[in-house]
Amino acid sequence: MGPGDKLAALVRKTLRLAFASAGVSIALGVFFIGFLALTLSLTSDARIIANLRQASIAETLPQHSYPTSIFGHSGHQFDAYTDCVALGINLGNEGENVFRRVAESSTATRETGNGPCRELNDGVRSGQVSTDYGYLRFWHGYQAYFRILLSVAPFDTMMRITALLFFSALIFFALQVQGIFRRWAWVAAILPFFALSDFLTVPMVATHALSLAWAFFTASLTPLIIQRVRNPEDLALPLFALVAGASYNFLNFLINPPLAPALIAFFYMAQRHGNEPRDAWRAALYALMLIGFWYAGFFIAWIEKWAFAASLLGPDAVRAELAQIFGKYATTQQRLAVNFLGATRRNLIPGWNWYFFGYIAASCAASAAIVLALVRKHGGAAARITAFCAICAPSFIAIISWIELARAHSAEHSGFVSRTFLLMGIIPTLAAIRLWREARNG
Repeated sequence: MGPGDKLAALVRKTLRLAFASAGVSIALGVFFIGFLALTLSLTSDARIIANLRQASIAETLPQHSYPTSIFGHSGHQFDAYTDCVALGINLGNEGENVFRRVAESSTATRETGNGPCRELNDGVRSGQVSTDYGYLRFWHGYQAYFRILLSVAPFDTMMRITALLFFSALIFFALQVQGIFRRWAWVAAILPFFALSDFLTVPMVATHALSLAWAFFTASLTPLIIQRVRNPEDLALPLFALVAGASYNFLNFLINPPLAPALIAFFYMAQRHGNEPRDAWRAALYALMLIGFWYAGFFIAWIEKWAFAASLLGPDAVRAELAQIFGKYATTQQRLAVNFLGATRRNLIPGWNWYFFGYIAASCAASAAIVLALVRKHGGAAARITAFCAICAPSFIAIISWIELARAHSAEHSGFVSRTFLLMGIIPTLAAIRLWREARNG
């Protein structure tokens, strides 16, 4: 095959991927609208309010926006505030046009006054729940999960199911790690989230648990796609990353977006880093492309929500919402004095937790020491050091680029944003384990 034939093949492959991506993005936007509209049409506000009233009386419904869990987590590590806002989405506006409800995503709780949890409890106890705060900036896809379950089951049952989904996703993730890195590697991948972050409390916050479960589940599909799909790099992996990013936006409240693309890139690199420096860097570039597709899916889905809102509510409503967002962002950035890499620093040492930072630093140092020991024993310095750096680099870029892009949000919410930074200790550890096992197996 001559240079001209190779170029023609590359152009055909690129066009095929572009058209497929456009088609998938449009189909997902239509699905999101239709799924939420159908959910709102088929579920009953009265049943949901009745189940929330029972939970409020039993005090299983959060009474305060930022309580302290039995594990000592508080503030953004026990973010009942977000759950209360989410539970109030489209609650009490059953008489409105269903597509307008999807577009406006009004909530029955306010960001002012007594706080969303107190407002929600007062509203469901009195039976006078009405939406008074438009929250059109997100899809709020989790409302489908909340509304379906709360229409047929009590609140505590929904929370038990949420916990099961969260831990099931972590087990699935651990199994994929075990399959690639072998014995006990899953401990290095899972334990830091429980020991140094808030994963013991996460199942008590449904919005966070659902987002994190989806992040770990979708990322863990990457090794299966690589193993079972023929030529996955051509179409399957990019489209998968696109769908994963879009679906995460559908579910998400800006809760740890970089987690999934960082893990997708890492799983890819762990299996495709090759034996030569050139192979490693070529794989790293492809991993960065997967990260780009994930973020493209995320932002395309977000743009589709804004466009849908503008088509039903008018451009003035969208402009007002954007003005509020940018105003709040600028105020937060000024208040916290977040400069370049300031958000990164806040999340590397969240709440000045030096154990958190110490784990990351120690993991990176120990992993580098293992790689250098391998070089000393087996040689191949260029190949091994390049492979180690190439395995880690795409994931680190995925994390830091998002944190600095959303600098004010990342700094303000370091209580849960910092979860993602644990990957900066986990990934080097697993990369070193991978290289050590490859060297041992020859």
